[in-house]
Amino acid sequence: MTDPVDILAFAADARTERTLRQGLKERASARVRRGKLAEALQVLPTIPSSKLVLVDLDREAEPEAACARLQAVCPFGTEFVALGSINTTGHAHALLRAGFADYLVKPLSVADVRTACAALLDELPEREYAGHVVGFVGNGGSGVSTLVAAVARASRARGLNCIILSFDPLFPEAFGLEPAGNVSDMLLRLGDGKFLEFEPFDDQAEGGPQNIALVGYPRAESLPVLPSVETAQSLVTHLANRASMVLLCGIPDPELLTALMNRCDVQVVLYEPTLVSINVAVRCLVLLEPEDPPVLVQSNRRVPRSSLSTAQIRYALGDREPVARLPYDSQLHSEIASTDAEPRAGRRYRKALAQVVDVIFERIG
Repeated sequence: MTDPVDILAFAADARTERTLRQGLKERASARVRRGKLAEALQVLPTIPSSKLVLVDLDREAEPEAACARLQAVCPFGTEFVALGSINTTGHAHALLRAGFADYLVKPLSVADVRTACAALLDELPEREYAGHVVGFVGNGGSGVSTLVAAVARASRARGLNCIILSFDPLFPEAFGLEPAGNVSDMLLRLGDGKFLEFEPFDDQAEGGPQNIALVGYPRAESLPVLPSVETAQSLVTHLANRASMVLLCGIPDPELLTALMNRCDVQVVLYEPTLVSINVAVRCLVLLEPEDPPVLVQSNRRVPRSSLSTAQIRYALGDREPVARLPYDSQLHSEIASTDAEPRAGRRYRKALAQVVDVIFERIG
């Protein structure tokens, strides 16, 4: 290995190696090798230059001493990132105190790798907006409104302002709320190049409870005209600069869905274990191009059992697995979509729903 290498990564297992290769594939001067600390200590002295080293410390007897050993064989100024399966604050702090610039917990995601490398080697581009945008997609009745409401409640419990933005005229009725903002009026003003005055949380008392605002079409409004992609993106950017989180849902048009969902921080795809629903999910997965794979959720909303086997569903989804399967619950009530109260459902359903919510918040950090 004689060519200059800016990034050299060592993976102890096949899954970590695949993720590192995918995360570093756009960096021409990056190399990924199979091996652990011992392999790194042998290879690094032969490298002409290396700015960043990622090394897998799984099952190392003294992981805190690894940074000093790496520094002894690398040029001054080389940055080191540790990889490992121990997911505790104490372990991470010990590695950072020992000299590692970052610690990534396995299993890694492509976004983890790219973010760590960019933070240490690049000038990160400014985000278009301050908040996070989570996009939801699924066929009618798959449970999108239920999950959106659950994430909204969770954001409020974490002290965050949350705006639900829906392009589906039926969503206000599903939530039992009057929209705080009218999508039609907002899109019209933005399309005309006018300033959009919408500050849904300004009237809250300082230190008071954080709120949830719904931006959608009024209930009595006829079927709206689809906005242009540019205008819709401007609306999302405006709202994401006025809330900690924007939950985007009810996108009816494939072109609009592709454009908006591909700019979301997290993409959530819900499906029911039926042929029609899975076909919708597969089409969405084809259209989306995320750095991280979408959060897949199987929702058994209408029937207690599916005519499709688990193996058939997995095959249709390209061997993708859902992060959770929301079980069928005969006690589900329309109030489950309320943003004010916890869902009236069984313990198994609430547990699975909480699991999905936790994954979403882990993705946005």
